[in-house]
Amino acid sequence: AQLRLSELLGRPVTIGEVGFEPWRLALTVTDLRIGPAAGASAPEPLLQVQRIRLDADLASLWHRAPVLESLEIDAPRLRLARTGEGRYDIDDLIERFSRPSPTPASAEPARFALYNLQLREGALRFDDRPVGRVHQVAALTLSLPFLSNLPSEVAIKVQPRLGFTLDGTRFDSGAQATPFAQTREADLQLRLAPLRLEPYLGYLPADLPVKLQQGSVAADLTLQFRQGSGRPEVALKGWASANGIAMADRTQAPLLSWRELRVDLREVRPLDRQVALAGLRLDGARLKVVRAANGRLNLQDLVGTEPRRPETVGPTTSAGGWRLALDQLELTDAGVDVDDAGVKPRSAWQLAQLGLQIQQLRWPDPTPAPLTLAGQVRQGAAEGSPVASLQASGTATDRQAHIDWQLQGLQLEPLAPYLTAVLTPRLSGQVQATGQVHWSAASA
Repeated sequence: AQLRLSELLGRPVTIGEVGFEPWRLALTVTDLRIGPAAGASAPEPLLQVQRIRLDADLASLWHRAPVLESLEIDAPRLRLARTGEGRYDIDDLIERFSRPSPTPASAEPARFALYNLQLREGALRFDDRPVGRVHQVAALTLSLPFLSNLPSEVAIKVQPRLGFTLDGTRFDSGAQATPFAQTREADLQLRLAPLRLEPYLGYLPADLPVKLQQGSVAADLTLQFRQGSGRPEVALKGWASANGIAMADRTQAPLLSWRELRVDLREVRPLDRQVALAGLRLDGARLKVVRAANGRLNLQDLVGTEPRRPETVGPTTSAGGWRLALDQLELTDAGVDVDDAGVKPRSAWQLAQLGLQIQQLRWPDPTPAPLTLAGQVRQGAAEGSPVASLQASGTATDRQAHIDWQLQGLQLEPLAPYLTAVLTPRLSGQVQATGQVHWSAASA
């Protein structure tokens, strides 16, 4: 085991003792250590675990998938270090496990059953060497009754709990359970007060095409565990938000910002690959688009220049794929600032007061989703003068759309720089228009 693990990780791995009880299908490993990378200056191991005990269940045989009656992890100690801008002492492991798998991934979810997970007295030490700061997570405790997508009769012995101390501040989740009911239920509460992101921005990879500059996150989530006569169920409910977000491109030029992004989770079942959202709301979003004199957009610089290989996409209605339901998508008070140096004279535009509402989005089996759209077109930087207003409503899917639209007060004079190549006379005037769009994708 030591040789195989050392070869897999590219780091020295040692194990104190291994005990196996065949009559109970129980495996115990003590004093597991994963050493530092070759040539590292720090002698401390990357990870050491005092004890791991795994109890398997005979149901693994007829399910032909792992069914673990319990998993206990005692006193894991993890040490990480940031060695430079966007560099960590585990970059070798990240690179090793980021390599593409030689075998294609299956569309079916992995079948497994893990019951009674207990992690006790965990600790994490993060050494931020460039700034000379050390962050520590101590007294980490995690208990989960099950994570399973297989029916099983394994008894639930633990109550859900998450607790830890972060740099001296204690956090402990609440839990509620009905262990003696016919349908056993347990809820794990996860609450996060608004957390400023600025102190942690230095830990993001340096090669990201977008640089996060500021913002905060908050959440109030409930992780629910239920086990009746059938397959166990795990569901996530509640809400999460990211507010006051500002991002820049590689040159530190403003790119994207918003006031509030809120996601309301009606029920997310990750083991069943089902996501049901009550709402997704984005307020005050602002996107900066710049076109250079050569016609290249700043958005093109966010992606690599190497051509992507075509991907083989299977049927979207595969039973093993993810399913998404979104009751309402709402975009309010959004805007796009356009700085166009590709025309003469240079032109500046705004798409302002954009509002979009879409209801009852479904995937991969979409139904016609009602939508409404409204916005203004303005000329000039900042709060420019209105050039036109647009309103639209109708229904749409990925295969068809029926939209009624109305364009009012379109001033033609600001369009002159875009028509000089084909139109010599000076252009002026105003356009009012209404119309309908009926579109349908070609049948396969």
